[in-house]
Amino acid sequence: MKSMREAYNSTLPYRIVGALLFFGLLGVRDWMRNPTNPTRVKEYGFLVVSMLLSVVYGILHDHLTATISVEYFLNAKGLGTDPRPYRWAVTLLAIKASYGPGVLAGALILIANNPSKRKPQLPYRHLFRFCAYPVLGAATCAAILGAAMPLIARGTWIVDAALAFAPAESVGRFLTVWGIHAGSYGGATLGTVIAVISVVAARNSLASRPSLPCDNRSSMLPV
Repeated sequence: MKSMREAYNSTLPYRIVGALLFFGLLGVRDWMRNPTNPTRVKEYGFLVVSMLLSVVYGILHDHLTATISVEYFLNAKGLGTDPRPYRWAVTLLAIKASYGPGVLAGALILIANNPSKRKPQLPYRHLFRFCAYPVLGAATCAAILGAAMPLIARGTWIVDAALAFAPAESVGRFLTVWGIHAGSYGGATLGTVIAVISVVAARNSLASRPSLPCDNRSSMLPV
């Protein structure tokens, strides 16, 4: 009999597809009711784009690091007991770890662009570019911390912790991957914060131009 954790992991693809279908139906319903300004469709579409960017990054990221240090995934991440093929298990692990942060980043960007009587909203053609900020932040910090981690860890408890999962001859690669993963999480968080601040700053800049209207009561989100 499968454990609760195994059952949860095995149903991940179906839960994601189910969520996409559910919100897709809500979007179609909103489009039918408001064909000229389907605000829900725009919101859900934006969240899907943000999630997909995060998932694509997560899959590429994990397959790269799974090549650098097999021990990190088999031992530290527990895939050694996963009956599925190694690369498929890595893919599912990447999806599970990345889709949530992607949706959260998109939601925070949308919140930063909420309607206001004092500030105009950013149009979607401008708003979409901020979705890349968390990914760029993750990639940048992953590269920096991945290169620095073996040096930072030298002579510290971090090496001992790594040795619990990897043999001595592989501990350097393990530490590199550990740094890449830590850098990705920290960089994605930093990128999201920068994206939100940038959206607010861009709206403030638009609001300072007297020729632009600032009353957005007629619509939830711009085109």
